[in-house]
Amino acid sequence: MTLALENISIDFGGIKALSHVSFQIPDGRITGLIGPNGAGKTTLFNIITRFYQQNQGSIRFYEKNINSLKTHQLTSIGICRTFQNVQLFNSLSVYDNIRICCPTNRRTYFNEIFSIRSFTPPQKQLIEDAIDFLDLGKYKYEIAGELPLGIQKRVEIARSLVLKPKLLLLDEPAAGLNSKETQELTHKITEINQRFRTAILLVEHDMKMVMGVCEKIVVLNFGQVIAEGTSEEIRNDDRVIKAYLGSDDHA
Repeated sequence: MTLALENISIDFGGIKALSHVSFQIPDGRITGLIGPNGAGKTTLFNIITRFYQQNQGSIRFYEKNINSLKTHQLTSIGICRTFQNVQLFNSLSVYDNIRICCPTNRRTYFNEIFSIRSFTPPQKQLIEDAIDFLDLGKYKYEIAGELPLGIQKRVEIARSLVLKPKLLLLDEPAAGLNSKETQELTHKITEINQRFRTAILLVEHDMKMVMGVCEKIVVLNFGQVIAEGTSEEIRNDDRVIKAYLGSDDHA
């Protein structure tokens, strides 16, 4: 099991945001996390990535408790995330945005003094591979902040890939994209999972994407898990239909 959440609870000023949330993310699978706005999905992402500290419960990553880890320590064990609102260095090129996230162990006193990051040939190849994989070659030297949202979202995913994640958390990657961009992104998410065997936790409101790529879906409502299962099971769950999907036809 890649990640196991056990009885995760958190409140903000007496308001219960999450209450006893428990579920597991299987190795090498895509798991969807859905629910209406305010259900607690992004809050749960922020707990997993240690932006928030839960009031109760534990998180285990490959059976190791990671409650005490800091946010910046997660990439070194293989946990990466993207954000609902793209978090790029807008004044830098696509290449530099990706390069700056690539870890390097070639550290010298001279490099540290002058803030120079030196990359080995394999690390340079890793950057190029991420660019090629996300079809970013023609945007390589474009300023990231001047590119369309769909391209920016691919840059953010490419930055995660150079870290060789074992678990990739995608927070509404299709938000703001048109149908063609969403379809292309859906294909890339599936390809990431299949090629790299990366476990993925996907938060998304586009039900066509979720139902199409996720082997397991967890549904949150008012901070609690109300259903968990395959897309077919979720599609026909009365609690989910009532809380989120609206009707069988909509689902």
